[in-house]
Amino acid sequence: MKNILWTGISCIALLFVSCGKPSVATGGDQVIDVGAAMSHVATLTASDYFRKAQYVALETTDSCLIGNEPVVLIIKDRILITTAQKQALLFDKTTGRFIRSIGHVGEDPKGYSDARCHVDEKEGLFYFRGWHNDLVCYDSDGDYRGTIRMPVSTGGNSLLISDYLNKDTLVNYYTSLTGSDTSKVQFFNASGEVLNVVSNYRQGPAFGISDVGNISVFDGETAVKKFGRVGMEGVVVIRFKDTEMNSVWFGGSSYFWHQGEKTCFKEPFNDTIFVLTGTTLTPDRILNLGNYHWDYAERFRKNKDGNIYPTQFIEGEDFLFFRFITGLYSDDNRKLYDAVYNKATGEVKIGWTNDGLTDDLTGFLAFRPTTVSASGEYAGLIPIEDIHAWFDEHDTNGISAEVLKLKQLKEDDNPVVVFYK
Repeated sequence: MKNILWTGISCIALLFVSCGKPSVATGGDQVIDVGAAMSHVATLTASDYFRKAQYVALETTDSCLIGNEPVVLIIKDRILITTAQKQALLFDKTTGRFIRSIGHVGEDPKGYSDARCHVDEKEGLFYFRGWHNDLVCYDSDGDYRGTIRMPVSTGGNSLLISDYLNKDTLVNYYTSLTGSDTSKVQFFNASGEVLNVVSNYRQGPAFGISDVGNISVFDGETAVKKFGRVGMEGVVVIRFKDTEMNSVWFGGSSYFWHQGEKTCFKEPFNDTIFVLTGTTLTPDRILNLGNYHWDYAERFRKNKDGNIYPTQFIEGEDFLFFRFITGLYSDDNRKLYDAVYNKATGEVKIGWTNDGLTDDLTGFLAFRPTTVSASGEYAGLIPIEDIHAWFDEHDTNGISAEVLKLKQLKEDDNPVVVFYK
């Protein structure tokens, strides 16, 4: 079981959640009409959203050899790669040159428990999970900037997801795997002082730990094959005893995401996207799922194959890319989708996740965005084996010199980062 799943497993054992205040109302002026777009799933094409693609081969040496399950983040002129092997590696965004590791896994005062982190791009701060309900902070120079004690929570059997609002305010989201506890968004400062708590009091089925039949943990290629890119950072599936009920948690889900100065939040089984304003949640947009809506009260029911479960959001200034699943609890009927919302026109286009965005700009591999920088560059990682397979199967006539250079990469080289803008 990978350490990246610590929230999914250890929090069940720790049984914690905090007390709350009244729930915010759903709402928002902007409607993203996903349900209507489901009637014409089509091919997504890169040129509909981008003007050019750029490929950056990451330096490969013994000190920066990237391990399994890499995740990429773009921080100004740097590329951060984190892996299941507890690596946090910083590269130059233009040349791919390795710069340094950020921090380290270890039980010493400056060590963290997992390399997966969230990054305040504006301030250049990296927040890693510590060992004792805390966050370990480093800057982009690799310097330790201190440890932030998170507020102590009480009761419940909830998961904990952390993020930042700004350099002075951080935020946690507690959500119950069994439904026995109220989901909460908790704002706190670097001293661990709670600034506000916003709670969800919607009703639904609830189970205790004794109701759990079994827990399945998926990670790596198995998780990605079953659930798509959201599975890269681990999946926990709970099956309850003597019921038609399941529960699921994705380590790679976008509960929080950032777009410019805006921090967004979306809770599972709530179609409203909120913006964090001060220490409150403000309704901002609604995913109109139409007949594909999945009601919160039925969130554990296994017979919801036709309902949509959104998983990841990647938002730039002009477009919102997001992924979703139907047949969440069914290996036989599960389907994976990518969608793009054009903010200017209001148009929603939906394609199949396995197809990605057809690259009609370079004629190379399909684009599968996984992150976007504050400056609006979308990026993804291309494994070396995919590059070699493409060249083995395709004629290179008309292919750009930049793409042709990738053919020279060796089988044991680091993956390539692709940028679209």
